[in-house]
Amino acid sequence: MIVRHSLIAGGRALNRTARKFFILGPWMLFVIVLVSTFYDPPPQDDNEYQKWAFASFFGTAMPWIFCSIPVLLIADSLETRKRSRRVWITTMWTLLVICVAWICFQPVFRASAFDLSSLDSFSLWLGGLLFILWIVLEAEKILVDRGWLT
Repeated sequence: MIVRHSLIAGGRALNRTARKFFILGPWMLFVIVLVSTFYDPPPQDDNEYQKWAFASFFGTAMPWIFCSIPVLLIADSLETRKRSRRVWITTMWTLLVICVAWICFQPVFRASAFDLSSLDSFSLWLGGLLFILWIVLEAEKILVDRGWLT
């Protein structure tokens, strides 16, 4: 008898919609908390406060919106069956993201004040790496569907 473990008590496996929610929910919370933490509003006494508030918020959120697109695609491409190849692909991708984060944030660790430019640069790298992950996962899925991989 094979016992399947899942995130929900009672041994039920998560369906595709629930898995998407468990990926997209925390990601959106992360983006909202990050953007609201580093949002720098314009001075209140400015005559065009609303216009500049929207522009500065959009400028802070734009790199993370760029990262959200491939996260949506990755969550959509997930299947019910977990293959060891996909685990290896995502493990190697995670190690690559850790290396890029280390390179991007290395100057931040040495500086006395936090610099937002390194966070923006990391978000652009992360967006590109997320697109690469989506392409690799989709390619693996197509190759399995055609029978070229087992």
